[in-house]
Amino acid sequence: MIEEPARQILPQTQGPSAINIINLLDDPRWSASDLDYLAPVFIPKRSGGLRKIMEPKPYLKAAQKYVVNQIISRGYGASQFAHGFVNKRGRRTNAIPHIGNSRMLKIDIQDFFGACRPEMVSSALQRLGPPAWLLDLVERLCFLDNGLPQGSPASPVLSNIVTREMDYRIAGLCAKYMRHPRKDMSGEYRNPRTEDIVYTRYADDMTFTSNWDGLNQIVHPVGHILSQCGFAIKPSKTKYFTAPARLESCGVVVSKEKINAKRRDRLYWRGRLHKMIVDIKHNAVEPGKFIDKWGRQTQLSEKMFRRMRGKLSAIVDISPQDKVSLFSKFKELRALCTKTNRAT
Repeated sequence: MIEEPARQILPQTQGPSAINIINLLDDPRWSASDLDYLAPVFIPKRSGGLRKIMEPKPYLKAAQKYVVNQIISRGYGASQFAHGFVNKRGRRTNAIPHIGNSRMLKIDIQDFFGACRPEMVSSALQRLGPPAWLLDLVERLCFLDNGLPQGSPASPVLSNIVTREMDYRIAGLCAKYMRHPRKDMSGEYRNPRTEDIVYTRYADDMTFTSNWDGLNQIVHPVGHILSQCGFAIKPSKTKYFTAPARLESCGVVVSKEKINAKRRDRLYWRGRLHKMIVDIKHNAVEPGKFIDKWGRQTQLSEKMFRRMRGKLSAIVDISPQDKVSLFSKFKELRALCTKTNRAT
């Protein structure tokens, strides 16, 4: 039977068979399966291949959100080095610590969410001392195919808890590696490292920067720590850059003095908004429409405006100096469409 504390916090949301989540959990044999998720959605990855998204059905999603709230309210969270899926952190805070460094190493974790096994999550949570009923809810509600499913509201929070120890071990490696080389090491490797190594992680993207010319040497020891923690490096995504090549972390360009959004993205949106406005004003495009890539006039829906605003906000968050130029054009386009709607 489900314990009383869990019964108090779980929502009374009805499932497809009019059975609520509490009744499901009262059966000790029940745990979430693919029947409790919507049909998978496959999204193309930028690097090739498809990303499988499994969205839980409404009753399961509501229960997972309550579990997440219970975890967060108890102060169980990510390490200071994690910037993905953490409140008041993001791509911007992930990139800022790397300002001023001339070398960058990027390492990706293979199948990040899928590699977070139930026993790894349970072990990481137990070190934080949660009540037994919360551990039971996590184990029965939050896993699919022996891993954390992408699309679940619980997966980001639980993955950051699993990687807490890994983050601190890697940070310790960055602090000590080659500070005092072994006496039997030869050549340049005998010289102690004097420059710092900075480490941050955004979900499965690990970023290391330094002014030390031996930064790429830490790939092997980082991989060793990952394997001990139940993860593995994705070799095809391991990349090493040195200035004057562009140093970029999670789509944010890092220089000696500052961070910036990609110039390509800033120019693209500035040009696209300008073209939409010019087409409406001077090229006989109906207000509220735009020319799509097939040359057809297509309606500018509210969903498109929300998406544009989100893209612009992401750029401005990294590059505040572009706020006026981008949002002035966005507001002008919005005003043209609003006037037309009122007139009709």
